[in-house]
Amino acid sequence: MTTLLIIFGLVSFYLCYTLDNTILGYITVASAITYLISFTFTPGIGKDGVTIMMGSTTLIKNAKFNDIKNIKYKETDNEDFKVIINVFGNEYHQFYKNRDKNKVVELLKNVKRI
Repeated sequence: MTTLLIIFGLVSFYLCYTLDNTILGYITVASAITYLISFTFTPGIGKDGVTIMMGSTTLIKNAKFNDIKNIKYKETDNEDFKVIINVFGNEYHQFYKNRDKNKVVELLKNVKRI
């Protein structure tokens, strides 16, 4: 994934240089790269709660364990399993590898209702 993001960044800056070459264009490219990096690497489980992408906005939010209404687990067809988090009146989906399932479940036991 890191390699794809680097390639995307290089291609984006090259296209901006050849087609636009304005400060606003470079700011737009930098914003797009920052968004993709944060979208890719930020969601996960921390010691205080779960970091989620808000979905309809570009905001990243830390959902404290005591704010989470419930958490469900769902097996998928491939090597991942899905964690469905109900918080802030919405459902957020995160995917984890099956090999990490026990660790994820253990970390999420801090939530009162699983």
